[in-house]
This record gives sequence, C-alpha cells and structure tokens, in this order.
Amino acid sequence: MTSNHTMSVGEALQQFLKDNNLNTKLSHLHISDYWTRVVGKLATPYTRSLEIKDDTLYVKISNAALRNELFIRRFDIVNRINEEAGYQIIKKIHLS
Repeated sequence: MTSNHTMSVGEALQQFLKDNNLNTKLSHLHISDYWTRVVGKLATPYTRSLEIKDDTLYVKISNAALRNELFIRRFDIVNRINEEAGYQIIKKIHLS
C-alpha cells in the first residue's frame, strides 16, 4: 500500500517517538532543562531534585521563600513546562 503523504525526517522521527511512547521517556530526561528555562537560572541552585511520577513533577527546593514563590506560580509553571515539552508531560507540581 502506498501513500502520497510525504513527511520530513523530523516529522517521521516525531511520529516514531510518539508511536513507541518514547516522547515521555525523552521528556523525563529533559525535565531539568525545561525546569531551568521556565523558572530561571537563579532558582536552579536551590533545586535539589526533580522527578516525574504519575503526571506529577516532584521538586525539592532548599530555599523556603523560593518554594513559596514557586507554589504561587505552580499552575503557570505546569503550563510552561508542557509548552517546552511540546505536549502535556505533567499535570501538577508537588514542591517540598
């Protein structure tokens, strides 16, 4: 069976990743990059760990004032991380 639909190598790669559920795995590897771009480099030194479990990003922050600021901005942060990933990688953030 042939198809007249042509796609670029990038599109084919994206389709392959999606079909094999590799987008999620790759995004988990890149979460620290997304985090840094979204919250900024000033927050990065206070970030002790980032882990995704069940659509939730668990973040340990060593500075209480920063943790409170990020808590206030959590919905915006979720949206911006998902924009960075190109799809919904997380639904919520748990800060500790």
